[in-house]
Amino acid sequence: TEDERQQAIVRSVVDVAAAFRQRVIAEGIETFEQAEAASKLGVNYGQGFLFARPMPMDHLARWLCEIRSEAHAARPT
Repeated sequence: TEDERQQAIVRSVVDVAAAFRQRVIAEGIETFEQAEAASKLGVNYGQGFLFARPMPMDHLARWLCEIRSEAHAARPT
């Protein structure tokens, strides 16, 4: 199936990257299911609408601060 073919491609890219001690970023992650599947295939990082919509550069610093604050507040004490 197409899904199996896509998984084989991702697995191959991850294997090549690992051979060169590189990390892999999956682009276009839009759902939790896609993020989970990429993680299970060995992808190190994800980029896509699931994490954030495209934004102007001047909004990036503010957004990163907000994300860090939320992550810090969510940590168990």
